[in-house]
Amino acid sequence: MMNKKQRLKIIKEVLEQENIASQKGLIAALHQRGIEVKQSAISRDLKTLNYVKATDQHGNLRYQVVNNLVNNKGNQLHELISEVMISITRVQFMNVIKTLPANGNLLAALIDDQQLPDVLATLAGHDTIYVTSPDEAAAERLYALLAGEINYK
Repeated sequence: MMNKKQRLKIIKEVLEQENIASQKGLIAALHQRGIEVKQSAISRDLKTLNYVKATDQHGNLRYQVVNNLVNNKGNQLHELISEVMISITRVQFMNVIKTLPANGNLLAALIDDQQLPDVLATLAGHDTIYVTSPDEAAAERLYALLAGEINYK
C-alpha cells in the first residue's frame, strides 16, 4: 500500500510531465501507473501540493503550482488582481469577483493564502469567485482593498 507522501511525490511528477486539466484526468494518469485513488483524496492532495487550474504560457488550461505562477513579493495579490480581475461587486457580507477565463481558482488561492482577517472563505469557479466576510463592514474593507481604493500591504 502506498502512503500519502509517496502518492504526493508521484502526483507532482505527473503534473510536471503531463498537461492535465481535470481531477478525472489526473486519476486516469495515476491509474495508468497502477495507483488507485479516489477523487476526494486527489482534491486534498492538489490543495496540499498548492496546485490550481490555470492557463499556461501556451494558452492551455492545466494544473500548475501557485508559487510558479506568480512571484512571492508582498503585493503579488495586487499584481494578479490588476491582470485578471474584470469586476468586483459587494453584496452585503460577500464580494463577487469576475476574472478572465480560467483564472478564478488561481486568484482565490492567492486570496486564501493571504489569510486576510476580512475573508472567511472563498468559493471559486472558472471565472467567478465568491468571497465571504464575517460581516458587512469587513466585506466593505475587502472590497476597497481588492478594488484598489486602498493600498495592499
